[in-house]
Amino acid sequence: MAAPRILVINGPNLNMLGTREPDVYGTETLDTLEETVASYANECGIDADFIQSNSEGKLIDAIQKAPRKYAGIVYNPGAHTHYSYALRDAVASIDVPVVEVHISNIDEREQFRATSVIAPACVAQIKGLGIEGYCRAIDVFRENETLVRLGEGYEETYPMGNNIIVGIPEPDGEDDEAEPAKTPSLTSDSLPEIEPAVVAANATAPLPVITEEMLSEPEPEPEPETEPNPEPIPNKTVGARSFVPENQAFATELEPVATLEVA
Repeated sequence: MAAPRILVINGPNLNMLGTREPDVYGTETLDTLEETVASYANECGIDADFIQSNSEGKLIDAIQKAPRKYAGIVYNPGAHTHYSYALRDAVASIDVPVVEVHISNIDEREQFRATSVIAPACVAQIKGLGIEGYCRAIDVFRENETLVRLGEGYEETYPMGNNIIVGIPEPDGEDDEAEPAKTPSLTSDSLPEIEPAVVAANATAPLPVITEEMLSEPEPEPEPETEPNPEPIPNKTVGARSFVPENQAFATELEPVATLEVA
């Protein structure tokens, strides 16, 4: 019987644990952290893999590759917590439940640290419990069969004074009659199968017809609009590998461009 597997991700500067601000982060090193978490996971019948990187791109790649292989992710984004919308989108784009973990209590430090742009895409946030917080993240997966993303505005929905915030479906709501999706079981012997994606072949676009209007002087392009804030992540149930938020599905069609040669 194969043990379920989780991925523990540590972001920038966490390789400096033990020497980096020990009054804030303690004196235990990253190696000690990984040994502690691996031992606890093993006691729970779970296998744990670890990755630490200071590169945003490498972290995004690790998150994107998580489906199929991992039943859950324990993630300390480090400083990326407060500004990386790229990592936020990576977490929101997969159906693997993610628990955000912080060694220190980010609510009690500098003001900028209290904001997490990644937490809304996660199913829980744990802060201020030191290395123990990683073990409590494993407990979140084990003790909750159904979880939802915290969603935008989670600060107003959940009590911020708590060290552990877990996204649990409300008993009353519009989807009461529908059976909620479940997070991947960390006691099962295998991960659920995923339906293969269907990708349509690119069709050859017909050549455009050149008209008199196309030969006329083009109108000046309007001033580009400022990039809007990222769309809010709804408080939807995560799990069963089939979760794809409607507002996270994107499709782009490229219109054929006419190339004019002037003799």
